[in-house]
Amino acid sequence: MAACKNIICHTDFVKERIKEIGVKSNIFVIPHGCLNPTDTTKYWNFFKNDKVIINFGFGFDYKGIDKSLETIKLLKVNHSDVFYIYLCATSPNFKIMHSAYCRNLLKKSRELGIEENVAIIQGFNDDKILNNYFKTVRGCGLFSYYGDNQGFVAGASGSIRHVLPYLPCVASDESICHQFTELPIPKANSPEGWATIIDKIFTDKEYTSSLMNIQKEYIQKNSWENIGVDFFNTFKQIINLN
Repeated sequence: MAACKNIICHTDFVKERIKEIGVKSNIFVIPHGCLNPTDTTKYWNFFKNDKVIINFGFGFDYKGIDKSLETIKLLKVNHSDVFYIYLCATSPNFKIMHSAYCRNLLKKSRELGIEENVAIIQGFNDDKILNNYFKTVRGCGLFSYYGDNQGFVAGASGSIRHVLPYLPCVASDESICHQFTELPIPKANSPEGWATIIDKIFTDKEYTSSLMNIQKEYIQKNSWENIGVDFFNTFKQIINLN
């Protein structure tokens, strides 16, 4: 990285981390783009339940799915029908690790007494299948990343961006979510905090509607069309520097 004259990253947090390790390059920040689907029409409520929570992605500890399970345990006190779905993507290179992760999650759900409220589904899902889930689910997306803000993953959550057009999203205040600083989606760093937020989503339709309006504005501002212009202008700036 030190040999690079110019570096583009997605967040100010990552920019500062690069500086901290002594890199003297020119560093530019361009947010990651968002898909802006034209059709977000909801499908039939297959789950027959408006209290479904969903997350997806590769199974690694920093995703905090175990913390999501603890959140479900708390929510079950007042919402006995709450249901949590984790779609665990599997990479051929990490198949053993992902499978072990899923087994541990299933074991934890049994220990918490929420096995009837949880579905852990392992396997590959393309965008079309994922979108079908998001259009079917009524509830929210929960992204309980953790890592003590040490930049374990120095990027920006693609999972949140994928769900933004379809469901209200709840996140953690970890570095992987720092791109969304200007997006006031509710954030917390504990099962108690997430449970409080989700309880409000379940019970306050006005609040839920306001979250969706905020997310749609963010998507439009950070659509790939607009981010593409940012990249083009940054490349011109880099050429002028050289």
